Amino acid sequence: MNTDKTKNSFRVSAKDFKKIPGSPIAYWVSHEVKDIFANVPALAKTAAPRQGLATTNNQLFLRFWYEISFPLIGIGLTRELAVVSKKKWFPINKGGSFRRWYGNFDYIINFENHGKTICNYIDNSPGVKVKSNGRIINRDKYFLPGLTWSTISSGPFSMRYTPEGFLFETKGAMCFCKNEEELLTLLGYMNTKIISIYLEAISPTLDFHEGPIGKIPFYTTSHFSTNEQSLVNLKRLVKSAKSDWDSYETSWDFQKNQLIKTRNQEEKNKTITLAETYYLLRLKWQQQTEEMRLLEIENNRIFIKAYGLQNELSPEVPWNEITLTCNPWYRYGKKPEDADSLGNSFYLNASAAQINPISKQEESCPDEDFPFAHDTEQRLLEDTIKEYISYAVGCMMGRYSPEKPGLILANQPISGQDDEIEYQTAITGSNIFGELGATRYFTIKDGKRKITSYSDFYDVFGDEGNYHQFMDRDGVLPILDEEWFLDDIVAQFKAFLQFTFGAEHFADNLDFIEKALGKDIRKYFIKDFYKDHVQRYKKRPIYWMFSSPKGSFNALIYMHRYRPDTVSIVLNEYLREFISKIRSHREHLITENNRATLAPAEKTRNLKLIDKYAAMLTELDTYERDILYPLAQQKIAIDLDDGVKVNYCKFGAALKKIPGLEAKEE
Repeated sequence: MNTDKTKNSFRVSAKDFKKIPGSPIAYWVSHEVKDIFANVPALAKTAAPRQGLATTNNQLFLRFWYEISFPLIGIGLTRELAVVSKKKWFPINKGGSFRRWYGNFDYIINFENHGKTICNYIDNSPGVKVKSNGRIINRDKYFLPGLTWSTISSGPFSMRYTPEGFLFETKGAMCFCKNEEELLTLLGYMNTKIISIYLEAISPTLDFHEGPIGKIPFYTTSHFSTNEQSLVNLKRLVKSAKSDWDSYETSWDFQKNQLIKTRNQEEKNKTITLAETYYLLRLKWQQQTEEMRLLEIENNRIFIKAYGLQNELSPEVPWNEITLTCNPWYRYGKKPEDADSLGNSFYLNASAAQINPISKQEESCPDEDFPFAHDTEQRLLEDTIKEYISYAVGCMMGRYSPEKPGLILANQPISGQDDEIEYQTAITGSNIFGELGATRYFTIKDGKRKITSYSDFYDVFGDEGNYHQFMDRDGVLPILDEEWFLDDIVAQFKAFLQFTFGAEHFADNLDFIEKALGKDIRKYFIKDFYKDHVQRYKKRPIYWMFSSPKGSFNALIYMHRYRPDTVSIVLNEYLREFISKIRSHREHLITENNRATLAPAEKTRNLKLIDKYAAMLTELDTYERDILYPLAQQKIAIDLDDGVKVNYCKFGAALKKIPGLEAKEE
């Protein structure tokens, strides 16, 4: 037993505590770190960390961006353009999970009339002690580019670049710099390992509001000169993080599913299978993760040396802290220490290298092999396939098109109508990539009618000839145990698979999908698709599931294509038609079973189906009579501005229940 009591003891002068802002009892902090606190100016003197606004009622004023009609959202606007645009909703930073460099852009805020609606609500709300002038603060910083972070976090500190056009909330504070070089330098510095040492001393409770952040020591660019290559590397880090964020459909800058995009890039060989395409994409993700890790290691090394902390910190970055969604170690919150020592043999079975080998470049290849684990890789494959399926459904609903990038019906006219639309484009300032921002909005040329949703397009242009490939004509997709309808979702998906990956390997591609899912594609749509969709969209689904009590009948609709007669369409053209088909089929089986020549095995099978259909008819008749018919009579209107929570609940038991939907908004 070790009796040396000095081994875990610290001898600290009281004067040393005074070197740290607030004089915390941080006895573990080294002399080097204390000297940095004493001699380096505080970040607040340079970058102006600012607290965000407080609406006092987030449920009323905040939404996820995909809940709202997209043309009503002003993205990438300056303060001046935001006012003249007459937009109602604008992006807002609200913290979020651990993620460096770029992302967590989910929320928008109702800031109509430059916040007058919020101010009126606050000032007229009983019991609110602090009025709007104390809640809607730091207005002069709204819509400016800057840096944001999560003020409350259980994980490592992380900072993200925010382009022009954002407001910021209490949980998503921001700081602002005088020029691009200083902004990038501060971003790189705040995403180093150094920051955790400071925050452990000045904010051990993990409260990262603007106060503690402002106390962090920071050399200005006049003292610490970032070389040109360092700035290039920092831009690459932000750009890689942005590319990753925009690769998923929950980003408003999402363009096209990654599997389809990867296959389309293989111009020399369009016959590659879905499996081969996936492994090519996986190799790309590996390279992207490796490159980012090297850049972060180099970034750590530069700042550790600049602040003289080489003896305290290593520049190494764990794989699970490379905050790219395509990095499974980060995505699933796993540590790679337990990874299988498979090396790159994981890819050999896919023969992707035979199709288009992706060679590792020396500059993007770390000393150690990228870690692999069977369970993690299987999960990544499964989720990638589910994202492909989700995109396919989006094309069926008219949200996307495999032939066009980005949102289709949500933010632009259907093809062939450009001659009837007057486009107005607002050009904003350049971002750190040197790109000009642009926001496109449109009206009918005669000025009599503004188009803000798909329903408006439908009303103005009708449906003749305006449907792009795979878009369902009535916006209702039945999800049933068999192919009872021509627009059956499984049949539609199979057609989509053939269109995007060719007919030649259709059987192999479908087999690959079903093996990745671990089940038949129809079973996935019936049992799991909606659950996955609700999770992907954070309990604010854009597709809604009409579902009978026991799930014998399911039909999917798209909230942005909803019309007051949508429930009637579900009722008359699908539910009643389905009931009629089941009843007719049951009667046929009863007649068939009366044949004396029918084999006993066939008779037994038919009896089971007869009983099954009888139970289904009882369930569906009740669903029709007590739930769907009365609802159809109401011709319910929805207001997309109210969001999913309010609108979804209007349909009661007609829609599949979402656990936690009614939880209070934070």
